[in-house]
Amino acid sequence: SLAPYILLPTSAPPAPKRRTREEAVKKAMFGESLDVDPASASRSELRVVTFDLDNTLWKTGAVISAANNALSSFLEERGVATPVRTEVVMGDLFKKDKARYCPLMEEKEEIVGANVDDDGVDNVGKSNVYIQSGAHKPVLLTQLRKDAVAEILVRHNNYNRSDAADFAEEAFDVWTTARHDAIPHHLAPSGVLDVFKRIRSLRTSTGEPPVVGAITDGNSDPRTVPDLGEYFDFVVNSEGVGVAKPDRRVYYAAVKEAASNPSVADLFASVLDAEGNVNEDAVEDALGPWWCHVGDDFIKDCVAAKELKMRSVWCRELVLPSKEEAAEKGKSSKAKRDVADLVKELAEMKVIEMSIGAEDFVADSIHREFSDAILDRFDDLGDTLSKWHEEGLRGAAAASNEGLDVVSKEVSAKEVEAAIADVLEVIMPDGLHDTSAVTNAAVGAAQPPAQEEPKEQKRDTKFCMNCGAKLPVEAKFCSACGEKQPAFNQ
Repeated sequence: SLAPYILLPTSAPPAPKRRTREEAVKKAMFGESLDVDPASASRSELRVVTFDLDNTLWKTGAVISAANNALSSFLEERGVATPVRTEVVMGDLFKKDKARYCPLMEEKEEIVGANVDDDGVDNVGKSNVYIQSGAHKPVLLTQLRKDAVAEILVRHNNYNRSDAADFAEEAFDVWTTARHDAIPHHLAPSGVLDVFKRIRSLRTSTGEPPVVGAITDGNSDPRTVPDLGEYFDFVVNSEGVGVAKPDRRVYYAAVKEAASNPSVADLFASVLDAEGNVNEDAVEDALGPWWCHVGDDFIKDCVAAKELKMRSVWCRELVLPSKEEAAEKGKSSKAKRDVADLVKELAEMKVIEMSIGAEDFVADSIHREFSDAILDRFDDLGDTLSKWHEEGLRGAAAASNEGLDVVSKEVSAKEVEAAIADVLEVIMPDGLHDTSAVTNAAVGAAQPPAQEEPKEQKRDTKFCMNCGAKLPVEAKFCSACGEKQPAFNQ
């Protein structure tokens, strides 16, 4: 019987498939890894590469400002009186009818003042007021902007609703064109186009270049952007899906778009049903490190991609604070926080920054858990992706030459015992030191326990019974969750 023994896992149990932002960060903090095999990642060529857009490829604030100015000039040229800027009217409309522009909105959403621009966030007015959508619920910015223009025409220019709506469509086309025209002038300074050229030059095992797509919370389409359009095979906008990243449905929509490309159709045979819809239960098993996602948002891009077993690259060139901002932030003192406060703060931060000390270690651990690469220059991405791709091609060729002999090799009892030892650690109550009974029971051996002189073993570590964190054996309290620990007798 195994009753006298306690079996403790040496590695954390599998993480649940779906997590909130805070849950995902907490899992990383407390040492629970995602179910991704690092060895398989190093052997995978790249077949699909996807990008976030805003603040990953281009600086969003500058692009939006250029488009807003172009719209203002257009209205002035057409003789439209604009006592209030369109962006300010957008804010008013949103406050009056949030359900129209954010039907899945959480109650905590509100109009706030800040000096921020982001995916799914639209600058409103010169006072840096912006519309802040919830973590998973996008604001329908296209409709909101059109309605704002129409409101100006009706309220201040005596248009009827029908004519105003037609004019608003034309005005929005002007705004969109100006936005896309501004993008090439505000790309990441280190170099974007050279990276895309390099990706297109790669060749997969099928002889085709990797499929390249965009997964964005914004409403831009890089296929219409000068210089960028030729590099993108598909685009998924959260606005069209109805939810925002990191909601999996946005990524499922990307899977459906990618699967329509003949060069990777073989990878999605089990994912699409007869009608071409994504079988969500099969997605996680089908995806893998042959799909790499690149983005600036740690949660919406890196964590979301990792949860689907993709590779992830955290590209931070356009979101890192300037030296002046970093110095100013370092001067401000931080109140003492407990673990719950830290998890909540990390889940909400755009770029996770902490003071020197233990929290730096925690932040770095979280970064590395969910990011296969962390790049502060976009142009480093070309070398990173090329290296992974070449390693994957070499690994696939080597595996092909080796054949499948190892798969059919008979597994010995000792190998089973070793495998169990990798997963389970045996902790015995005082007076019980014979581990052979556990080993024999675990591997199904019929022989009696070996009669050897027991050896006293001393342990250096133990595990928290509340959260599973690994602790020094003498610890009286868990450093992760704070729970008091029972005494452990050597």
